[in-house]
Order: sequence, then C-alpha cells, then structure tokens
Amino acid sequence: MLLNPAYQRGPRWANGQRIDLMRSWLQGVPIPAVVVNERTNPAWHRVDPELRVTYAVVDGRQRLETALAWQDGRLAIPASWLPPDWVHTTEETTDGPYVRVSSLRTPRRVQRLMDLSCVRAKVATEAAEAAIYLLINNSGTPQSAEDLARAAEVADS
Repeated sequence: MLLNPAYQRGPRWANGQRIDLMRSWLQGVPIPAVVVNERTNPAWHRVDPELRVTYAVVDGRQRLETALAWQDGRLAIPASWLPPDWVHTTEETTDGPYVRVSSLRTPRRVQRLMDLSCVRAKVATEAAEAAIYLLINNSGTPQSAEDLARAAEVADS
C-alpha cells in the first residue's frame, strides 16, 4: 500500500490529534472511511511494469498512520480512558498516567474498537486519484474559528 502518492500531503497530525482519534475510536464515534485506489488494472502496469503497489491511499493517510503508531507502540493514550482491568502498566506524563498497546493486558480489546472503514476506487491514473482527493478534501466548507469556539463553549459546559 502506497501511503504517499505525489498528490497526498505528508504527515501532518500532531500527537494530540492522534490521541483525539484514539479517543474517538474508544467512544465509538464514527470515523470517516479511508479511500484507497486499487492499482491492479493493466493501465498501471503499462506505466510501471515492475509495479509492487496494489493500493494507493487517496484519503485517510493520517488515520492510517495513527492506527499504525498505536499498533507499533509509538502512541500512548491516557490510561483513564480504559477500564482499569485492561491496563497492565502505565507511564507517567505531565498529563497523568498514559498507556501504550504493549502495556495492556489484552490489546485486542482496544483493537476491536478501532473500526476504520475502507472504500475502494478503481481509477486508472494518478491524475484520476488526485481528482478524487480534491473532491474529498476541497468540497466542504471549513469551520470558522467562531464556529469551533461556540462548540468548545458548549462542550465545556
């Protein structure tokens, strides 16, 4: 799987954003699907006869990288988010005790909560993939600072 096609932005999420995604998974918040393109048709092989990539990530790179960081033990989350009997050991941080996947009694409990849907396109060129990327990432209206502040005020009440 190719995580970084030419049109895709590089790693952007800060650690806090990754932790927020983990929190969303743990709370059962629906996470947008990852969009991949299947690069198995003959057109891809004509461009690159030695093609070793089956899929390219069109949208969802940051979500996939977060899941991989958790699975590899490079991401820690607050231990308080998990039932105490799930946690084997913690590490102290300035925010309190945190836990990594390797610190859990049964890591599969968290893994089962990490639902990440995937949708598959079958377009024949990188330009067509980039067009899908633009449709997904340039079609909505960005939240204003005022919109986000209003929601934060309600969340804090």
